[in-house]
Amino acid sequence: MLSKQSIRKEMTIYLNGEVLEKDDMIEISKEFNEQEELHFRKMMRQGGSIKIQGNKYLIKRKGEFEKPIINKTSD
Repeated sequence: MLSKQSIRKEMTIYLNGEVLEKDDMIEISKEFNEQEELHFRKMMRQGGSIKIQGNKYLIKRKGEFEKPIINKTSD
């Protein structure tokens, strides 16, 4: 089972495209087996997506997946 400390504030977790609250994720994680929990923890460290028990989780860290802004100036 995940703990509140394991889900950092700079993370956003999506379940099937919907933002998931920390407490809801902790409740869901109670149903994970050991292998699923290990994979989920790994994804929390590196970000990305994982499918567990038919549900798709997307884990984004703050500032991740943002395109850089390029300012073009004409002379």
